[in-house]
Amino acid sequence: NIVISGIATFLSKLGYTKPDKPISAFADDVTFKTETKEHLQLTINFATHLGSWSKSLKFKESKSATLAFNSDGKVYNPQLALNSKEIPNLVKKPFKFLGKWIYPSLKDKDHIQATSKRLSELLLKTDNVPLEGRKKVWIYQ
Repeated sequence: NIVISGIATFLSKLGYTKPDKPISAFADDVTFKTETKEHLQLTINFATHLGSWSKSLKFKESKSATLAFNSDGKVYNPQLALNSKEIPNLVKKPFKFLGKWIYPSLKDKDHIQATSKRLSELLLKTDNVPLEGRKKVWIYQ
């Protein structure tokens, strides 16, 4: 994709190289990785500009999220903007990326707990439906 290639070239001019993997793309998901929030904001601005120019790619703050770490390794809100609106960050709420929920802790236990809770709720809801046993089993499958 010419837009992704353009962004990769832009990142290389900021000093990021392929081993750093400053950009990843899969289907309609794109990830930028930089060492400073200023570089990330510049990259977001450039990507938005290229996307508008190409008329094929539009970045939306509602479908975006930031994950930033301070020098102590703690997650913080870098307050980045996209289309003049603040991009939500993982400090406030988790974000779904490539089908998996990402939590600020970056640990799977949060994801497992949320999935287990959701499964329990659905099983309880199914159990309370007035159906005979074998139809409930069909729903469980």
